[in-house]
Amino acid sequence: WARDELGDATPDVLNMPFGQLDFERVAALRPDLISAVYSGITQEEYQRLAQIAPTLAQSSEYIDFGMPWQEATLLIGRALGREALAHELVTEVEARFAAARAGHPEWAGKRVVVGAPRGDGQFGFVASQDARSRVFTALGFEVPPELDEIAGGQFWGTVSLERADLLDQDLLVFHQLAWVEGGRAAIESDPLLGRLRAMQEGRVVFLEGQLDDALQFSTVLSLPFLLDRLVPMVEAAMDGDPETEAAP
Repeated sequence: WARDELGDATPDVLNMPFGQLDFERVAALRPDLISAVYSGITQEEYQRLAQIAPTLAQSSEYIDFGMPWQEATLLIGRALGREALAHELVTEVEARFAAARAGHPEWAGKRVVVGAPRGDGQFGFVASQDARSRVFTALGFEVPPELDEIAGGQFWGTVSLERADLLDQDLLVFHQLAWVEGGRAAIESDPLLGRLRAMQEGRVVFLEGQLDDALQFSTVLSLPFLLDRLVPMVEAAMDGDPETEAAP
């Protein structure tokens, strides 16, 4: 979804674990602008980055990783002197969400869980303010308030698989399968998850590969790519027939 925008440019990709920023490597790139609107950086990290180049951080109005993609886009647009384009792109993507909601009024108020088993007897999920949950709430779904309570003001939380009943909602979305040992097959054969009515009735969506990446980024470029493929998958999951499954 971003290849056309990239053109002939070749990006330098720095892979650094969360909380372990390599400031020297960042400085070596001599950036004109640093965007950290979806990074969860600390105040100290922000101050060090700002010494390298003007740095955009997420608004203090939101939890870490909780700034809506609309506001992040407009912030970046202002910084680049392209605010009008940013508004245009936000309007276009919001219209796509509005069309999907209008076409599926039955999704309004249904509950969704987005997450994956962690391999330690725990199930990790994202809370309502996380960008990934926001995709589904923009389609009309709701994150169960009891899960937000467990998350306790963070963008994610965990529940023991022994309390998998908390996950048994109207729609169960599995993501980050690359980090799940055994992947989708392991989830489908898990005895605890297999007890969930959502699993038994096929009210499940598996996001893998590029679709998962598109969800993680949740930008004005990746969201249209995601919606074109995600909406049919949700339709298949919510149609009352456990045998139907939309191809990604």
